[in-house]
Amino acid sequence: MVVSDLISAFFIYLIDKRLLGSKYAIFCVIIYLTIPLNFFHSRIVLLEPITNMFFLAGLYFYLGNFDRDTKVEIRKSISKILTAGVLFSLSFLSKPLALASFSALPIVAIFFWLNDKKRSSKKLFFYLGILLFIFAFVMLLSLPLVFSVWQGYSDYRVSPNLLQILLNFKNNLWLVWWWSKAYISTALIFAVFISFIYAVFIKEWKVLWIICWLVAVIFLESLIGTNFLPRHLFLISAPIAMTAGFLFVKISDRFGNVITLLLMTLLFLIPLKVDAQIVLNPKNAPIALEDKQQFFEDWTSGVGLDRVASQLKNISSEKEIFIYVESDGGFGWALAHLYDTGNSTILESNQLNDRKSMLYLPKKDNIYVVLNREPDLSQGWPLELVGAYPKQTERRYIKIYKYQ
Repeated sequence: MVVSDLISAFFIYLIDKRLLGSKYAIFCVIIYLTIPLNFFHSRIVLLEPITNMFFLAGLYFYLGNFDRDTKVEIRKSISKILTAGVLFSLSFLSKPLALASFSALPIVAIFFWLNDKKRSSKKLFFYLGILLFIFAFVMLLSLPLVFSVWQGYSDYRVSPNLLQILLNFKNNLWLVWWWSKAYISTALIFAVFISFIYAVFIKEWKVLWIICWLVAVIFLESLIGTNFLPRHLFLISAPIAMTAGFLFVKISDRFGNVITLLLMTLLFLIPLKVDAQIVLNPKNAPIALEDKQQFFEDWTSGVGLDRVASQLKNISSEKEIFIYVESDGGFGWALAHLYDTGNSTILESNQLNDRKSMLYLPKKDNIYVVLNREPDLSQGWPLELVGAYPKQTERRYIKIYKYQ
């Protein structure tokens, strides 16, 4: 994941160099690699860094179609469009979360047309045509796999109830604010705000689209995020770094590199301290509570899962057993591939994710159920407790049941 984040930083450099030059690109890369939001999550096995890497790579080739003050030449744009489409497809297929970042594509088309001195209706239709073609191309490439990608994916789902959508949106915005203070710092958020004000004042369209992209990602993720977690904000690291970098390049132009570096050091004192704690003492680093629970107290830390595997191995010593687990895309895979469960077969079941319905599994005497996310029984489920195994704290357990 660290490698994918470094590749993302490389494409941020290429994108920003194309926008405002090498100095701006260097500032943005430094900020991007310093932000605790992606510094922490890129050190863990997650799909978000890969999703972000493919998207930024696609964005680089996509932006190559919007050269300012040049004539429309479709022939020269074909290779860039196709490459961008393939990379966007890989981003989407790695995680549907990429759809929030795709909001940047129409924003780029509109802002670059507005910033073009030779803008015309022909060029606007050309830009919009590129946009529509890429979306169609991404869907065409993804269609054979799209249903398997979305199956069991519950992080982003829109409720049919308008009041529920608004309540979810409000709660998620509060989470964005609290997580941003922990992973980005109030000082850097303030720098992003000042950068926005200055970009509006001087009408710097090449930066204003980035800010609109940042706002769009936060809006979309807050609107439809159901199982909302700090790692879902990983995609805002790039636009935050690119927005803050604009402020520092302007300070550098006005006051020089020495003053700028001193100011950056002061501004990033807290983020750098958090980064150091993430490396040296991650369990006590000032990260979001949700991440502490998931990565240091949940099964992903390994605590508890080894004892569960040992118990399943003992149970299966005399005959083969079938173990049903919740369908969450990770727990069952880890139990089956990273631990020795003996003569056991691990099966994921969507029934275990729905606590409002009855549980119907094959009527055999070798069927067991392991519950992780919600380890307590739902009323009426025919399960008998075999054992409870604590995670990092005694408050959270993984439980083994025998199906009756």
